[in-house]
Amino acid sequence: MTESDFIAAAALIVSVVGTGASVLFNHRQKGVNQSQKLLNERLLAREEAEAAAEKKADVSTAFAMRGSNDRRFKVFNRGRAAARNVRIEFVDGNSILVESQVRSTFPLERLEPQCGVDLIATAHLGLAERKFQVKISWEDETGPQEKIEWPTL
Repeated sequence: MTESDFIAAAALIVSVVGTGASVLFNHRQKGVNQSQKLLNERLLAREEAEAAAEKKADVSTAFAMRGSNDRRFKVFNRGRAAARNVRIEFVDGNSILVESQVRSTFPLERLEPQCGVDLIATAHLGLAERKFQVKISWEDETGPQEKIEWPTL
């Protein structure tokens, strides 16, 4: 084997090793790129969901007890945006709230996030239903919203 043959063989070995390393690097880089792309998509989806949540109100109802005989009907906004034109409707009729108080309170012009209103519940044991179907409607930055809940006394 001559010196030029030795140099050619060494060049061939370096070329094969370099090509193999390059292929391996490219394969690993593709995997990293795919992982990065997936991570970016998930982060973007989370940011979009967060931005949408900032524009939504979430109005709900519940009964609460204050003391032994003081019952309240609560309408509250646990969303991140203000609710406008909040309305409630007792689907099966209202046998528990003072109707004049409901009419003077609703529609509620604006209900800020993490705020609510309390209405006095006048139920006497055995004279009122324990479960009510309430339709709540409001508007927020995303448009008109509506839901039905079943608060239980």
